[in-house]
Amino acid sequence: MSNNQQFDIVFIDGNHTGDQVRRDIENSLGCLAPGGVIMLHDMNPPTRFHARGSYKVDGKYPAWNGTSWKGYAWARANRPDLTMYVVDTDWGVGLIHPGRQETIDLHEPTYSDLSKNRGKLLNIISVGDFLNKYSNPFRFDHD
Repeated sequence: MSNNQQFDIVFIDGNHTGDQVRRDIENSLGCLAPGGVIMLHDMNPPTRFHARGSYKVDGKYPAWNGTSWKGYAWARANRPDLTMYVVDTDWGVGLIHPGRQETIDLHEPTYSDLSKNRGKLLNIISVGDFLNKYSNPFRFDHD
């Protein structure tokens, strides 16, 4: 199936695996309208348990962010043509749009990498910083 539409906002909160989030990011960039933004949920898992690979634990479904953050981390490491932040709210809300960034040196990320370098790996910003960067008029002419 192919898509010929363009979107101003694409929200990714899919199956919570890094590989799928990576594919979702790549596919979303292909249909993002000029000035558009990709938003992602579950980018900042608070614990290793939240970042586990499987949703189901002992027949139950406790809070889960999965490995979504790994797809985002791949783009932080490989896409200098993007601007990327994770807003420090909820489980971490990622923002991606065309722009520029200094990529990070990261291959095959682990939760230990995230835990040790969370701020740099995710490029975390506060809600206040988000509002300052992205308040009306919504524009991408910032650093």
